[in-house]
Amino acid sequence: MKLKLPKPRTNYHKILNRLAPQKLPHYDNAVDLANKFADFFVQKVETIRNSLNSCDFYPDEEQVICPAVSELHSLSPKSVNELSALLGNTSTKSCILDPLPGNNLKTCINTLLPTFAKIANLSFTETSVPEILKQSVLEPRIEKPLLDNELLSNYYNRPISNLKFISKAIEKVSADRLIVILSTMTYMSSYSSLQA
Repeated sequence: MKLKLPKPRTNYHKILNRLAPQKLPHYDNAVDLANKFADFFVQKVETIRNSLNSCDFYPDEEQVICPAVSELHSLSPKSVNELSALLGNTSTKSCILDPLPGNNLKTCINTLLPTFAKIANLSFTETSVPEILKQSVLEPRIEKPLLDNELLSNYYNRPISNLKFISKAIEKVSADRLIVILSTMTYMSSYSSLQA
């Protein structure tokens, strides 16, 4: 019987959280490469939209059942305790735009929770998120390592968006509130995976 030992170099990189750098198409200018990816994904979305417009997927008018129309003016505020419970399961993965790495942020989360709750609640009452919290780092990922990295079509259908921790927190709180609202208004199917 042969014992298969793990590759030490691979484990070393996993322990230090250093993975091989992402393969990207050859480029001389990072801005040009970013624009090339942006144009590619915009074109891909336009192609999908055009194909949906040409589809006849609407059911007969008699079968369409519309729930009563309601308006959502704002989301109810979130308490510090609710936010703490909701963020307790959040990963410590951080974004390069975060002022603190995720692990450090988790150690002082109790101190920061009142500020996070205030930002989230202000976003709800003002019905907008500050522009600085809408920023993210987009990272195109190739589908399989053996594919030609020069072909943009070999990258996942959508780039991976890495948000700041506070942005993820607001997103999570908003989703939590919306699921409750949609469930009570019977807008969600009983088969939906987003049940409250």
